[in-house]
Amino acid sequence: MTTKRKSTKTKKVPAIGQTLLLVMGKVYENGVKVEKTKRGFPTQLPVVKVLAGRKKIEIYKGLNTDTFKVNQNVELKCSIMKVKSGNRTSTKYILVS
Repeated sequence: MTTKRKSTKTKKVPAIGQTLLLVMGKVYENGVKVEKTKRGFPTQLPVVKVLAGRKKIEIYKGLNTDTFKVNQNVELKCSIMKVKSGNRTSTKYILVS
């Protein structure tokens, strides 16, 4: 019986002091997500959607200029950001390199 390799793992980087997520998976969509700014204006943010095992992860590209194709296998290093909205907390992933 073989065991399936985990597709995501969390790694703490001591030099930077932040928690990073290493995502290994397949790109299933490239696109733009519309978010509202603090004052309510809509902004378009580039997003890569990755299928990592059974988990679908949205990764914000930020200022990174890398291009990804659909069905491309990737290994991405992401920064984890917790965002509070009212009494809800959501997790956002931002591409580091």
